[in-house]
Amino acid sequence: MCAPGARRTGDANIDALAPYAQFNVGLARDFAMPDIFSPQYGPRRGFFLGIKKKICANPNSDACRIPSEGGRRDYAGRFGLPTAPALDRYNWSGFYLGLNAGGALGTITQTASGGGGSASVKEPGFIGGAQFGANYQTGPVVWGFEADYDASTQNQSLPAGALTGSAGKMPWLATLRGRVGWAFDRTLVYGMAGGAAGELRTIAAVPAGTTMTTVTYGTWTAGVGVEYGITDNLSARAEYLYLDKNNIASGFIGPPATTIASHLQNNLMRAGLNYRFPVAR
Repeated sequence: MCAPGARRTGDANIDALAPYAQFNVGLARDFAMPDIFSPQYGPRRGFFLGIKKKICANPNSDACRIPSEGGRRDYAGRFGLPTAPALDRYNWSGFYLGLNAGGALGTITQTASGGGGSASVKEPGFIGGAQFGANYQTGPVVWGFEADYDASTQNQSLPAGALTGSAGKMPWLATLRGRVGWAFDRTLVYGMAGGAAGELRTIAAVPAGTTMTTVTYGTWTAGVGVEYGITDNLSARAEYLYLDKNNIASGFIGPPATTIASHLQNNLMRAGLNYRFPVAR
């Protein structure tokens, strides 16, 4: 067999040598062999390793040039692989101040000892105040704390009955809560729990007499909320809080000796704006 050709040389085989001729000679013979081999139905299991290298026709082209020091990729990641590029995500870390306003729906139940009866009344009202706190973000998890103070318009008289003439008023409340949430970039969904304090002013009236009492109480509170980053430093939020306090001593009347106890439950729905002070990234 004779075939003309031209061998290649030089970088990327772009140069040619003089043509040459190739001759192939072969002999063949068939041998009869006993049937001692088992048929094969598929390839044996194999493991393969490959190495790839880019070959450029022009080593001075931009595609083949080694990146400059400023543009060199960072191979400081695990197993010597390039590190993932930093994502420009919203930063929730830092101290903040804000204002809030909303509505409250509470229930006050007064009970007179010695079988004197009990009565309860719904306490709707408006609330508004201020808060301050701090966040610390680790990945998508945001930890923090918050304290707030709100004034309230909740003030209602109890319905007619054994405690006719009784009334309850909640002029203010404050909370100190821990918060933990999950950030979806500019959207933060969080839960919170902590302590609450407030003031309960009551008028308790029973056949034996009337008493007026002002009590500052302490209890627990818990809730959930969602916050959205409008700008790098300004965010808006909506949240719900629940608090419950039983056996608040609300007065003593006698004779005959009668003790008045109050049970307070309150639901708070608030919207607010926070300004977060800038922090270094």
